[in-house]
Amino acid sequence: MFCPNCGNKIDYGERFCSKCGVSTEESVNIKKGISPMAMKLILLGAVVLIAVVVLAVVFSGVDFNSSPKAVINSFFVEVQKSNPRGASVFIDPYLFEEYGSGYVLGQIEQFSEAIKSRTLIGYSIEEVEKLGEEMATVGTRISVENWGSNELVSIYLVKREGKWYIGDLNFWLDYFTY
Repeated sequence: MFCPNCGNKIDYGERFCSKCGVSTEESVNIKKGISPMAMKLILLGAVVLIAVVVLAVVFSGVDFNSSPKAVINSFFVEVQKSNPRGASVFIDPYLFEEYGSGYVLGQIEQFSEAIKSRTLIGYSIEEVEKLGEEMATVGTRISVENWGSNELVSIYLVKREGKWYIGDLNFWLDYFTY
């Protein structure tokens, strides 16, 4: 440690500088010292900064319907969690209008049960083919225990108001029915 007044080296435990007589306790307090008010302001600033970062992430406009691949990934995550309502946000809104929400949620529940009864091992997106600006098919390889093969399933998607949605609820019927 060095004296804050004259720079003289001060041995640990000495209470005063041997050259100029300044108290070493004051220098320790000066180096350590942050006033309680300053500490409160620093903590308040940290809390506000964390809150701003969290709000920015939450409201950043992260859009899970931004690409066909993102829709399929998000849909499968919700299906694996057995969350039909969460999965339904990735289904074409037109299907809700055409068939009703009971039918759409029922189809998602059936798909979820079919996946659970066969134990989904995994899935991978192998190809995305855009069919113009507002349609696409996504080749998704689905691996299911006790199924015998890894089927490549084509899932049809549509783009509505800038967001991608699964446009066909029956994509799984040919592959998962007994």
